Amino acid sequence: MNGTGTIKTYYSKNYLSSEFPVNLIRQRHLPGDFSLRGRREFWKICYVISGYAENLVNDRVYPIKPGDVYVIHPNDETMYNITSPELELYNLLFQPELIRDELRELKNDFAFFSIFEHDYNRSDFQRDPFYIQEADREVEHIFHVMEREVDRRPHNYHLRLKFLLLDLLLLLSRRGILAFKRDRKNNLVSYVNFMIEENYSDTISLDALAERMGMNKSHLCRVYRSLEKRTVMDVLRTRRIAAAREMLEKEPSLPVGEVSMRCGFKDLSCFYRNFKKECGDTPLDWLRKRNRHKNS
Repeated sequence: MNGTGTIKTYYSKNYLSSEFPVNLIRQRHLPGDFSLRGRREFWKICYVISGYAENLVNDRVYPIKPGDVYVIHPNDETMYNITSPELELYNLLFQPELIRDELRELKNDFAFFSIFEHDYNRSDFQRDPFYIQEADREVEHIFHVMEREVDRRPHNYHLRLKFLLLDLLLLLSRRGILAFKRDRKNNLVSYVNFMIEENYSDTISLDALAERMGMNKSHLCRVYRSLEKRTVMDVLRTRRIAAAREMLEKEPSLPVGEVSMRCGFKDLSCFYRNFKKECGDTPLDWLRKRNRHKNS
């Protein structure tokens, strides 16, 4: 752990093995232990065993208490303000590369699994519903079993730790989705916008979105429009056309039909119609004018 300016850096080599980058550390902290914000070269899931504190994460403050569990990204700058005689935590440290294949299958559960991408930014999401949860006995049991495996190191304990990590992430994701759905109206816009950003190049089903939100399609569309002042399909079309403009500029030799397909339009005439509606010109005319403007 070294200090750079007012930020301490926690280096992966001091806590994790390169062969198996998972470790569980049980720690006790006292008031005054933290005077600088910290960043780390690994991901961290924390479980509060006892004590109370304020967890400062970037520009937000999260009160934490016994039984709370939360995820910290390497880009997060964090510091505890401990408000009880001591704070005891499980710190589960790991590198997502260990479970990269599994995360690839799970990445679309709203924003939860996006936190395990290197370029994740909390500010990209309007709400942070998965940041902190109250753990139940099942989650607490996983931490206890992991501690026993790390302490005793029985045969194949590495493999069990990997499975326990996956089990924990699945449980946290499910609980986060349930909490998200309980506050459906406030979370609806951020959820739909997230799914558009992640999937605009594919077919997006309003029925599927509504089902995952636990409502019917007409209600989802009505609530979204009342909050966003635009329809879901309007926002999707705008995002696809923005992607098309970017692609035309970066790869001007690409056939227009290829651009259309890559941006989620299955019908070329539909792409032309929507492009002209958004930009006022056909794709090639828009690109020619763009190039003339740059060269003038």
